Amino acid sequence: MKVEYVNDYNFYLYLNKDYLIGLDLDNKESIENYFKAMFLKLKKNHHMDIYGYYNIKVYANKNYGLIVDVFKLGNDYFKMPNNKVDMKIAIDKDNVFIYELDDFFFTKKYEENIKNVYYKNQKYYIELNKNVDETFYLYLMEHSNIIFDDDAYEIITTSFKL
Repeated sequence: MKVEYVNDYNFYLYLNKDYLIGLDLDNKESIENYFKAMFLKLKKNHHMDIYGYYNIKVYANKNYGLIVDVFKLGNDYFKMPNNKVDMKIAIDKDNVFIYELDDFFFTKKYEENIKNVYYKNQKYYIELNKNVDETFYLYLMEHSNIIFDDDAYEIITTSFKL
């Protein structure tokens, strides 16, 4: 799990698929229980003050897992009694994740795992096949940046496909 802070009200959680054992994205109760437990972990392990109202957008990808955009609604407008948490969750179950790389030779070395390669602004972006080798994927995570949601679609539609 990786936490990336955007500002005081917004952060991203990067949860690879190993963190998702037992989570059913089609079951509301499973989702609520999962995020309650996740918020408790964030309070304990990252010393985050988590209380109030949150909008949560979940981007799911079969190869990676989840990227969770957590946005806290301002304290001035919404007060929650006793430091409790309430959340509105939206889930995009089949989001396209692409991976930004600097090295074109990486794409040639692992081409059996790669569905498409895009080029834009002196960067290479790869879209993965449905099933990829676990060793390759771990190596990819160390050497790339994940691009998702509108940014991924923008790159796919406006870049040069190799």
